[in-house]
Amino acid sequence: MPQPATAPPVVIVAGGTGGIGSAVCERLAGSGWQVVSAARGHTAAPSPQVAGRIHRQTCDVTSEDECRALVRSVLSNFGRVDAVVYAAIGYHQGSPEEHDSATITEVFAANVFGAHLLSSACFVMAMKDAGGGSICFLGSTAGSLALPGRAAYCASKAALSGLTRALAIDWAYANVRVNCVTTAYVATELETTGAESGEWGHDLADVRRRVPLGRMAEPDEIAAAVAWVIGAESPYVSGSELVIDGAWSAWSGFGAL
Repeated sequence: MPQPATAPPVVIVAGGTGGIGSAVCERLAGSGWQVVSAARGHTAAPSPQVAGRIHRQTCDVTSEDECRALVRSVLSNFGRVDAVVYAAIGYHQGSPEEHDSATITEVFAANVFGAHLLSSACFVMAMKDAGGGSICFLGSTAGSLALPGRAAYCASKAALSGLTRALAIDWAYANVRVNCVTTAYVATELETTGAESGEWGHDLADVRRRVPLGRMAEPDEIAAAVAWVIGAESPYVSGSELVIDGAWSAWSGFGAL
């Protein structure tokens, strides 16, 4: 149903259930956005201060049909889709020669295919004829600085950078901006658990030594960058990759990692 011109902007956050995605939902809701958190399943409830502005919806973003159904539902409830933040993630740890086709497809489906399908559905169904919109993918420095044992993940994040630039070019005529916020290590449960488990071959102390700023990023620091990229203060930013990594990718010095 159509909303008045003064209605708050609406954003779909894919993978908004935890880590960076949850922080993005909280940050945008606190800034006045109506947030639709889309994921296969939802765990922790949003904080009470913003609970009325975060609306959780089940969606497998690797399915074209479910992406379109999600956009139809958002349009029915809010009348608009102003932005998309894609924070869903696919991951696999293991020797590259042991990555079978199913594993590679699963990682690419979550990291690249879903980003393309959801943003395309929003573009066609909501943004193209509405005067514009903004799309932000969550990238990784692993797309340009490879990590051992994560070949499919690294390749998919490199592909996501290319997708960002391509969509920015193709959709510029409709005033739809497409950008990527790229991170290194962020203090989420996934990354702290992975490091401390030993499966990555290094621990959190190793990570802190490798980052010039000496620590992992906090999820809300990444959320602040996302909020700026999709917001009204960056109308000329498109096709860009904003790297938030504590100078991780600036350093080519020697070190254990």
